[in-house]
Amino acid sequence: MVFRCNLVSVEDDILINHSAGHITSGEAAELIEALNVELGTDRVRFHAGTSYRHVMVIKGGNADLKCIPPHDHPGKPAAPLFPTATSSEAKETEWLLHDLMNRSMAVLARHPVNQKRKAAGKKTADAIWPWSPGYKPNFPSFKERFGIESGAVISAVDLIFGIGKLAGLEMVHVEGATGLHDTNYEGKAEAALEALKRHPFVFLHVEAMDEAGHEGDCDLKKRVIEDFDRRLLKPLFEGLKKMDEEVALLLLPDHPTPCNLRTHVLAPVPFMLMKSTIAPDEVQVLDEESVKKGSFGEIEGKDILELLFSK
Repeated sequence: MVFRCNLVSVEDDILINHSAGHITSGEAAELIEALNVELGTDRVRFHAGTSYRHVMVIKGGNADLKCIPPHDHPGKPAAPLFPTATSSEAKETEWLLHDLMNRSMAVLARHPVNQKRKAAGKKTADAIWPWSPGYKPNFPSFKERFGIESGAVISAVDLIFGIGKLAGLEMVHVEGATGLHDTNYEGKAEAALEALKRHPFVFLHVEAMDEAGHEGDCDLKKRVIEDFDRRLLKPLFEGLKKMDEEVALLLLPDHPTPCNLRTHVLAPVPFMLMKSTIAPDEVQVLDEESVKKGSFGEIEGKDILELLFSK
């Protein structure tokens, strides 16, 4: 059974931050290594990812669990948010997770990485936070579903790469892609244009806006949206216009992350689809209010790829 496993900041039993202050991947790798030494067994292993995002694997166990994403509850008491069993069969797994989370605090508290971060006035990685338990999924590839021969995925987030790999897409890693406000926007645009020379489809993912929302930083969120427009979308669009082949472009977020709430909300998102077989409507601006006048109305997310790939 696989869990997403954040490194989080906890102060006075309060969940302060879901990302340990956006700890660097190098620092996090040292902490994950220490966790494997202290907490790893034949049954439990940790695998380092990017920044605060990691993986914990448990052999056996039961996935009948209610797990809370840490980014949903900043500033709340941590203990009531720990995973809870939803069946009697999962009680042993619940106990194991609580034990690992509590023991991780002692391991991390004495680690030099955290001591250096604390001395520098940075947030520390105070605990592991396992959530989103599951098993290797089985779903059709893009080729099986849409008849597309190949494709690529560009991201700074391991979860997105994992989904792309299972869907049969090439994983394209861009130097300087961080998933934060300092990500390499230009490099991602260039990588997408290069990937389109090899594949008929490219999925390009940017995380910076979501992270700014989780931080509750409105000024930062405004800046990363402007950076996305100017430094990624503009050169990408200019490059697409120079291509000899016909191109379709779908632009959208996966969910809102309002700065005042610092978490995801279940609300419709605006999207733009540019495709020669679809007549343009009167909407000239991509924002939540303007698109309400669009010709598509409100559609289900599962149907949007059908729109993109239909002949």
